[in-house]
Amino acid sequence: MSDFRRGWIAAAALLAGAGFGPCSAQTSTPSPAPMSKADADAAVMAYYPAKARAAGIEGKAVLKCGLSDRARLENCSILAEQPASYGFGAAALALSQLSQDNPDVPARPRPNGQEVTFKFTLKPPGISPNTLVPTHFRTDPAWIERPTGSEFYAAYPRRAKVREIGGRATIRCVVNADGGLSACRVLDESPPGYDFGVAALSVFKLFRMKLEVLDGEMQAGAHVQIPMTWVPGAE
Repeated sequence: MSDFRRGWIAAAALLAGAGFGPCSAQTSTPSPAPMSKADADAAVMAYYPAKARAAGIEGKAVLKCGLSDRARLENCSILAEQPASYGFGAAALALSQLSQDNPDVPARPRPNGQEVTFKFTLKPPGISPNTLVPTHFRTDPAWIERPTGSEFYAAYPRRAKVREIGGRATIRCVVNADGGLSACRVLDESPPGYDFGVAALSVFKLFRMKLEVLDGEMQAGAHVQIPMTWVPGAE
């Protein structure tokens, strides 16, 4: 599952041939294909206020909105816009009305409203949040266990330590479902020839992460890079 999967613009079926009898027919237009992040980022710029865009002005608007049980914005109203008179509030309100359900998120409804800030930028071009794709709820990963100072310096390469040579290494690992690491490999080490990469690999089992959670799903299988540095006399 990618960071921006399952994005699409929901479209109502257009019904035709509403008569009765054996010859009547009912047809509908096909639903649009899922919209990619690149397509959504390009399409949303159609809602950038033309006056502001022509003048090269960036801005923001704050709305008060309800939130459905599928993370869709509802019943929004404009609280503030900056700068005024460039249409940022109206643009944000129009985008809020296009807010999409996220079928993966049984969110807690907030009928009494919450503040939502829409940011409009030209460098780089973008509008955030982009309501042309569903809202995603993400909890960032975080370290919950790391080597102590003594554990880390116990791995100091002996030859480098005796010669009081400092060094560094970066490893790349897979994050497992339990937050532990596996399949680690050395990306770089410096200076060469002193086994700082080997030292870094020797302590990977002492790291554990709280996994990233996306739309309620833990993201096991992600990769993490860990830089390590040994300084003579710092243990």
